[in-house]
Amino acid sequence: MVSVPGELAHLPTPVVEFFLRLSTVAGLGAHEIVLFGCQLLCYVLGPIQCALGSTTLKHVYSIFFGLFIGFVVYGPSFAHCLIVPVIGYVLTRFRALPGIVSFWSLGYLSLCHLYRAYFAYMGYRLDFTMALMVSAVKTMTFAYSYHDGQVLKINKNHV
Repeated sequence: MVSVPGELAHLPTPVVEFFLRLSTVAGLGAHEIVLFGCQLLCYVLGPIQCALGSTTLKHVYSIFFGLFIGFVVYGPSFAHCLIVPVIGYVLTRFRALPGIVSFWSLGYLSLCHLYRAYFAYMGYRLDFTMALMVSAVKTMTFAYSYHDGQVLKINKNHV
């Protein structure tokens, strides 16, 4: 029986064994092989999404496979990448200024980076902070875009 590395413990054993064999042949870490495999999977999934007719079906497809790939690559810690946009969206819906959403997004990201630096200083491990950085930027962009749209709508009504 193969011992399962911590970064792959969330995957079924046969899948882990497959990725461990591939990593031995390639001379790379198993988590790097998983990331690369998921990136290749996206090339297969992309044309299928384009072929879907309904916009709603495309959104469901994107959400499902986005969450699936995020979980496969990062494991349960991928939930951090969902916390920032969900709370950012709630703040935006309750008319929070974009600066507050930015403070939330960058604050949470900073705390995650500090946690990572404290517990894994000078070590290498693929973790969720890479995806969290993208998620934080997208959340801030959404907040500013939504705010600009609301300001435009208000100004259009007063003219």
